[in-house]
Amino acid sequence: MTDDLIANADRLINDDDRRKTGDFWTPLIWAKRADKLLKKVIGKDYKDNALVWDCACGAKNLTRQFEYKHLYSSTLYQSELDLGRNYNTDSPAFAYDFLNDDVDKTIANTPNFNDWKLPNSLLKELTGNNKPIVFFTNPPYGTTGLLKRNSLPLF
Repeated sequence: MTDDLIANADRLINDDDRRKTGDFWTPLIWAKRADKLLKKVIGKDYKDNALVWDCACGAKNLTRQFEYKHLYSSTLYQSELDLGRNYNTDSPAFAYDFLNDDVDKTIANTPNFNDWKLPNSLLKELTGNNKPIVFFTNPPYGTTGLLKRNSLPLF
């Protein structure tokens, strides 16, 4: 019952609120389809051999049905991490703004991992491995307030 409630949390959030914030939680049917495509493109063993980062994990709907050897999950809101705390419990999950945190940092200009918001373990994996890196995520969604009538043209 609790799994079903968490998996369908997006249907419980007011549509108007979702449009304003850009929130979208992945239904299981699309998580399974994405997994099938990743197996085809990266390899059937990608969950064992690749570093997988769901950088907009919400309550972990995209990854909760699967086991990964090297999974990292992040989202903007601690409350979403709290909802998904029972999924992928052996994998690090942390609050992080993927589009804004650490954007000015490189290993060259910030070699001390303690100066980053990313977990040290993820930084070490990103900089010191030879395995594929999979950003397994829904794309960031724009909100209703991002585009203004007099803004620059998109095309």
